[in-house]
Formats: sequence, structure tokens, C-alpha cells
Amino acid sequence: MRLAAQIGTLEREALQEMGGGVPIRVAIAVNADSFGTWMGSVVSQIPDGVLIDIRIEDQDHSAELLRAGVVMAAVTTEPRPIAGCRSESLGAMRYFGMASPEYVERHLPDGLLDSGIDKVRQAPLIRWDRRDALQDQFLRKLFRRDVVVAGHCVPTTVGFTAALRAGLGWGMMPEQLDREGLVELAPGRHLDVPLYWQHWKFESSTLSAITSAVREAATVLRRSR
Repeated sequence: MRLAAQIGTLEREALQEMGGGVPIRVAIAVNADSFGTWMGSVVSQIPDGVLIDIRIEDQDHSAELLRAGVVMAAVTTEPRPIAGCRSESLGAMRYFGMASPEYVERHLPDGLLDSGIDKVRQAPLIRWDRRDALQDQFLRKLFRRDVVVAGHCVPTTVGFTAALRAGLGWGMMPEQLDREGLVELAPGRHLDVPLYWQHWKFESSTLSAITSAVREAATVLRRSR
């Protein structure tokens, strides 16, 4: 599947160079937070004659689509190159535990750390979907143990933020998104999620152009020091 797609891409690139051919379709897996913030600028740099197929997938699972040959490239938390792929570090997205003031007053008046694990377990949270583990990772970082909490699932960026503001639960928000009207549940504490760009290892001018655009857009992410 991957080899056939690579050959098809190269054939279309050759035809386009000769002034003909059909559009080249490139499938990319990316998490919603990345696409809704720093990676959104990449679409303005897509070369003419290229159609992109964005697959929204959690950063912890996007590599699965790359392994299966469903996409040519992915933003992922997987640092090790997948077979037949190249991998490069993009930087890290920083997340904060956020909630509405009304939610905090009702469920966690002393915040996450000082309310105690029993109250934290009873305080509903919001996940993107059932595979979203950011909230669990943040709790594990704070309490140094797994803390099981029931949660709502809201799989859109706009809906997720609206649910937080409505007091439906607490959740993790990237620093690039507008957090006006929300408060931090653990002031000064955050979760950094390292991201990597993995893509098929073949000499495609189209994929190279997209990789350059992704690399440039990712300069806003946090870098290790």
C-alpha cells in the first residue's frame, strides 16, 4: 500500500513538472490542538496542485495511521522512526489544567493539589475522546500515581473550550489557545507534550515542501534547554 502510494505520488509529480497530470493527494495525521494552533499556518503554504487530507487523531495514536500506510506523515509523540519513515523533533506543546470559576467553586475550591485525591476523583473532567490521556497524565504528574476520574467526551476544539467555560468539567488546554474566563487548577504547574514529525522516507518534492512548512510553523513550540 505504501509503495504503491509512493510510486503514484512520484508519477504525479513528474506529470505536473511537464505541465499536466492530476492533483497530488497527501494524507496527514495531526492532533486537533496542533492543527487548531501552530500547524494551521501550514495549509497556506501547500504547493499548487496538491490536495491535503487531514486526519484528526490523538498525538499518542497518530503513528498507528502511519504504520498502516493510511497517511504519509504524522504529528506524533512517538520519537523513534517508524519503519520506512524519518522522524524529527518539533518541540513541545505546553498544557495547563483549566476550569471555569463556577466549576472550581463547586468541585475543587482548593484546586487540584490541595483538595485531596478523593475530591479530585469525584470532580468530572473533559476529554477530547476516550483515547485522550492528557488529563490522566497531568494528574499522574501532580500526585505521582494514577488517579481514575470519570469524564465527558467533547471531540471538537470549539466544543471542548465551550464545555470548560460552561462548567461541565475541567480539562487540559494548550497555552496557544485563548483561556480568558478560565482559571488554572494548579497554578504554576503544567504538562509539556513533546511532538515529532514523522513522514515516509522517499524523495518527494511535495512531501519535502510540506515538511519545510511544518518545520517553520513549529518554531513557536517550546524547545528543550
